[in-house]
Amino acid sequence: MTKVTVLVVLDRMGGVAHSWVLRLRGRTVVMRIMHDEAVRLGAGVAVVRGVFAPAGGTAAYPALGAVDGVVLAVRDMALSVARALAAESGPGAVVIVRTEAAEAAPVYWAGAEDEGGWPAGTRPQPADGTHAVL
Repeated sequence: MTKVTVLVVLDRMGGVAHSWVLRLRGRTVVMRIMHDEAVRLGAGVAVVRGVFAPAGGTAAYPALGAVDGVVLAVRDMALSVARALAAESGPGAVVIVRTEAAEAAPVYWAGAEDEGGWPAGTRPQPADGTHAVL
């Protein structure tokens, strides 16, 4: 099974700020257990841009809080799962950035324009204006 790394642009995911946890196809990506605690990242997840609010929600209903500009890298996701997530998420919300297997077929993305802050080496360069081979 081919594994990939995907970027998840939280402010394009819709409704994430008001939830206490973000799960993608059963995998916990990020959560806030208590409203005044820092968020906890899931296994294989790293923040590559932005910062989470120091607190979110209320004591009874914790939430991730403000996620504007936060981009997470999620490693070791099955290629088939990543493609399904990219297709069902909003434009540019989930971007497949690389495969973990050298023999893997090329991966394509569409519609993820950066806003001037993608990490070095992760921004796809469209060859025809709509798709890029990664």
